[in-house]
Amino acid sequence: MLLIALVICAFRLWLCAHMAHKTFCHKVRKTPAFSTKVRTYKKPDWAIVEIIRLKALMPDSGCRALADIFNRRFATQRVSVGKTWVANTLQQHRHAVLLKRKELKNKAPYQMTPFRTGGWI
Repeated sequence: MLLIALVICAFRLWLCAHMAHKTFCHKVRKTPAFSTKVRTYKKPDWAIVEIIRLKALMPDSGCRALADIFNRRFATQRVSVGKTWVANTLQQHRHAVLLKRKELKNKAPYQMTPFRTGGWI
């Protein structure tokens, strides 16, 4: 039994050394398949607050719509967000969105000055 196992191992080693496609060979890749450099930076804290505010204002909007609105609004500041980042942020800050919606609902209306052109006050 041991002899058969040794023959199989020797055959696999021979295949790894001599076969072009190397299907039986499990060699370690010398270069990584992807770049290990990180090209993105942490989003600023105000971006998280703004996404929470946008979701509170538009509860029926999805992550893609919120990302598009954010990117259009803050294009001049060179800050952009993706759909996945928005989804993860909203998932982490669900409670903050609910509190912001409650705050917006209970907000006192703006004080308006009376309309004075008709002679009535």
